Amino acid sequence: IASEAEAGMMSPAEHTLVKELKEKIQASVKVGCTECRYCMPCPGGLDIPKVFRIWNEYGKYGNAGHAKWEWSMLKEDEKPENCMWCGACEDQCPQKISIREDLVKAGEVISKL
Repeated sequence: IASEAEAGMMSPAEHTLVKELKEKIQASVKVGCTECRYCMPCPGGLDIPKVFRIWNEYGKYGNAGHAKWEWSMLKEDEKPENCMWCGACEDQCPQKISIREDLVKAGEVISKL
């Protein structure tokens, strides 16, 4: 009989480690945006999925330099401070994200890096 390692199977300890790693990664995600783009186009010109992707990647990896660079690549009208608070994005979001509030949080965090 082949051992778990020989059979390519994970041991119970490895399963536990993978589960713990998954939980840590999920806890570092700032907003549950799947980048489905149902919130787009934004009447104010924001790129909502891109803003959330930058924020989530910063939360997961902590790479401030990369987050600052990505933020600098956004056009000024794509940034959260241009939100008109119309709520059109939230009406379309299948994840029911509080997009307007989370845009403010993302902008505050990333702009302070």
